[in-house]
Amino acid sequence: MASSGDFEALLTGCLSIDNQVRKHAEDTIKQLSAKPEVIPELLQRVQTAANPQVRQLAAVLLRKWIARHWSKLSPEVKSGAQQVLLERIANEQEHSVRRAMADVVASVAHLTLPQGQWPGLLEFLHQCSRADSAEHREVGLLLFAALFETIGDTLQPHAASILQAVAASISHPSDLVQTAALSVIEPLLPYMTDAQVPAFHALLGALLPCAQAALVAQNEDLLGHMCQVLVEVAECPAPLLQPCLQQVLEMCMTIATNKHFESNTREQALQLLQWMAKFKPKQLTRHKLLMCAIVEALCEMCCEPTPPDYDDAQELPPQKVAAQALDVLALSLNSQHVVPACWQFVQAAASSPDMHRRAAAMMVCAVSAEGCSEALRKRLPQVLPLLLTALQDPEGDVRGVAAFALGQFSEYLQPEILEHYTEVMPGVFRLLGDPNHDVQERACYALDAFCENLEPSEILPYMPQLVEQLLLVLQNGKPGVQEMALSAVSSIASAAQQAFQPHTGKLGTLSQ
Repeated sequence: MASSGDFEALLTGCLSIDNQVRKHAEDTIKQLSAKPEVIPELLQRVQTAANPQVRQLAAVLLRKWIARHWSKLSPEVKSGAQQVLLERIANEQEHSVRRAMADVVASVAHLTLPQGQWPGLLEFLHQCSRADSAEHREVGLLLFAALFETIGDTLQPHAASILQAVAASISHPSDLVQTAALSVIEPLLPYMTDAQVPAFHALLGALLPCAQAALVAQNEDLLGHMCQVLVEVAECPAPLLQPCLQQVLEMCMTIATNKHFESNTREQALQLLQWMAKFKPKQLTRHKLLMCAIVEALCEMCCEPTPPDYDDAQELPPQKVAAQALDVLALSLNSQHVVPACWQFVQAAASSPDMHRRAAAMMVCAVSAEGCSEALRKRLPQVLPLLLTALQDPEGDVRGVAAFALGQFSEYLQPEILEHYTEVMPGVFRLLGDPNHDVQERACYALDAFCENLEPSEILPYMPQLVEQLLLVLQNGKPGVQEMALSAVSSIASAAQQAFQPHTGKLGTLSQ
């Protein structure tokens, strides 16, 4: 093994910007790592190196190699290592080094705590998690989180007291402490028992004021983390959210409807609502007034324009996030909890001077068609005129969403929608020649879905115009539009049966 001075020089060399120096140091360290004597050397550097980057590197290497050599170390070296680790956690001033040391503690605890070979560790962590120092609180909580992920059974008897420590830290003024406290919750959940449910309810009671403070401070990172944790809590079989479900959902909707937040943050806030709708709908529908307010808020979100800095490769814009959530509610809940508020919104927004509200009215119709089909069939005579009017809207975005809604109606409101073919077909014809390619594509989708189930006698009067318009699309449209047009042709041929035969020649010219 290299001398103490040489070993620290090697660690320093690993940080060098000189490639040759760094490679030599890394190769030498790698050779030394094969021997258990490397562990005491690294522990020494963690304690004495003046450069915090060297101390951090020593801790990182300890984390990497200590499990490999632990069984080969003498009892004295093991005990000394445990003592050094806790002393460095308590006294280290650099945050990055302290976090790296916490990772080493977690590795050693995984090897020793289940066998009762580190008796003072849990008491030390409890002291840290209740310390006045934010630095010590953070590391104590992070270690609890790490240990629940690896040796949760060993910590399970202490879950109630750890929950109390988490509840006390949730409202700590330090963001780092709050985030660390939240990180304990998810890995602790599998070890919850009925006896610990009251302690968790107390934790929720502490979390909600913290969320309110984060809303005031516009702390999106913390709010997003809270929303992720709450989804995990909802998935737990124990009734952990029930006493505060209304307040939790109200908090999530406040985040989701905040136009100053990033789209990803707002989307995270709606995850809990969607999960509850899919898997615990009865708990949601007990709150009738809240559900009405949620549907109204989602309809309003659908009215938001796409942000100017929107990146479709990274996120969904708010109006699409809201439309997805409405779709989930419509599919998962009884329509009486969705349709009344949606219909009230659609009636008002469909004639709004604001194009975004008109488009939102059509999107709400579209996403509710599948889940609320029975209720919409009864309202079809009132809803369809609004949709047909929107097909003629001066704004292409509105026409496109209206065509999509018509396609959804054609798929899910069978057979009632077919009774209106004399009104629907002329409206779709106009859109096949629309200058907007997106509108054309959605018109072909609507035509495909609508014509598939028509009788030959119903489609025959429109055949010449249909074939002529679709030929133009197939000749001049973009590839995506052409693909949808071919699908529409297939549906028309299926519906028309023998009546389509005279038109096959015209379509055959496209392949020549």
